[in-house]
Amino acid sequence: MHSYIKSQGKCGNFGIHHMFCYWFSHQTRVEYGLIRQASKINRQVENMNNCKIIISLVLLLSGCSNFYLDTSDLLRTQNTENLKKLTVGLRLEVAKELMGTEPSKSLFMWIDNPYRIETLKGKDGKNYEVLYYYTELKQRDDKITDDELTPLVFQDGKLIGWGYAYLDQKVPPRPVYTR
Repeated sequence: MHSYIKSQGKCGNFGIHHMFCYWFSHQTRVEYGLIRQASKINRQVENMNNCKIIISLVLLLSGCSNFYLDTSDLLRTQNTENLKKLTVGLRLEVAKELMGTEPSKSLFMWIDNPYRIETLKGKDGKNYEVLYYYTELKQRDDKITDDELTPLVFQDGKLIGWGYAYLDQKVPPRPVYTR
């Protein structure tokens, strides 16, 4: 259409020129409308970003209060549930895999899983490897004591029992750390 208008001279054919002017002004109005719509969308996106910042700040500040996600609760629950999967005779590696080895990581505390590993000399003179898993909460004080742990007792790389009642049958009395 543009080449046709040029071939007719400056304004050689008023009808075509009028039609071109109408088309050009319509295109300009459409583009202007698109620009306004894009501008409106940009404002909405900015408002959403501002909301995200405000929500992030609220969550961050609420973390300074007593509200926080305690991953140790999850670890205790998992360990307690995993104890139910154990059977006497499991190899040490299999028992560790069943119990899980991923530590609990939170803002305030890192808890290894198992929490502690010891080799103890038994009443019978044999060595027992004992893995202690965090399974109970006696008091929320960021301290883990022996009465909050469950021992798994291994002899020659195989699980022979668990719990303090079983451990006490195998090894002489030792200091137990409680509150």
